[in-house]
Amino acid sequence: KSCAKLNDFCAGMNIPFMYIYAPQKQYFGKYPVGNENTNRSEGEKFVKALRNNGVNTLSLAEKMIEQNMKMEDSYFITDHHWTPETGFWAAGEICKKLTIHSQLSTIN
Repeated sequence: KSCAKLNDFCAGMNIPFMYIYAPQKQYFGKYPVGNENTNRSEGEKFVKALRNNGVNTLSLAEKMIEQNMKMEDSYFITDHHWTPETGFWAAGEICKKLTIHSQLSTIN
């Protein structure tokens, strides 16, 4: 609800607002049998709730799935951080979304 309120506040001030959902490594994690990956289900519920409240969103998790990106290639093996290539890819996806919504006029 806080993001929806912030979205409404920004709209009232004529300020574009977008929420970008960046998944944690656990989003794609494999869990032992009988354990649910709540990181993924909660992330999806959150993005859906934002959209239902009219918040402009970009789910990088959805984009990663659409583009068949693998966790092993997207995150460092030793920790939860993205690789530089994944960060560069994410920056490109954000620029595309901003351009579509006229929040960024040109990309050089």
